[in-house]
Amino acid sequence: MTSPFLGKKNNSTPQGCQALILDKRKPLKITWQSLPPIIQEALKLGCTITDPPGAKPDADLTRKIKLPMGHRFYQDCYREQAARLISWMISKYPGDTWFMTCTFKDYRVLNTAERWISRYLSRLNEAYKSKNPAGLLKSIYSVEWQQRDVIHFHLIILGKGLGDLSRKRWERRWSMVGGGFAACYEAVDKAAEYLVKHQIKENPGGGLHLGGAWRDITPPKSLSRCCGIALKGSSGGANSPS
Repeated sequence: MTSPFLGKKNNSTPQGCQALILDKRKPLKITWQSLPPIIQEALKLGCTITDPPGAKPDADLTRKIKLPMGHRFYQDCYREQAARLISWMISKYPGDTWFMTCTFKDYRVLNTAERWISRYLSRLNEAYKSKNPAGLLKSIYSVEWQQRDVIHFHLIILGKGLGDLSRKRWERRWSMVGGGFAACYEAVDKAAEYLVKHQIKENPGGGLHLGGAWRDITPPKSLSRCCGIALKGSSGGANSPS
């Protein structure tokens, strides 16, 4: 029996003896469990995975992409401006900004999932107002579908005095409300880039969703001048925040 997983058989092996065949392929750089089921079945059947023609070596893949002049996060102006706005918001609330990921345990349709996240944010806002009666939280979230067909929320939550609440407690509250897993961190500048990575103009469902009170926020006009080009009406551009 032969298989593409095995090396070439040594024809000089004496009759009645079996040659030791070594698999000289490079080992997988990801765990077996993280592979999609269809890939696992293909590998079990003897298929091999190779790089497509013209694929760059690993050293090139880890090389940082050169950004246009004036850009900090992305090559396109659409996501660049959104990331710069979030980064500016994080700097306005030092120590009082959370970055959260909230994942469901099993499948939920999008409308149901958004009701769950709205309910969760409402309860968090109630707890916040008990310590800051005059305050209202602000939130930004995006939606991502995982490979196992469950929704994964990325959130930025802001509010003066939010740092007084327990992040660990509200991680556990998500498991009670959403029935899944949550992780909550103090937001840093890198969170702005992570939140908008799925936001593209051709995918409205990957856009950012704002919640809470935003009337007291006036972003500087410089946030919309990422590369000195008039973006209004141009492809891949975004309207300046107001």
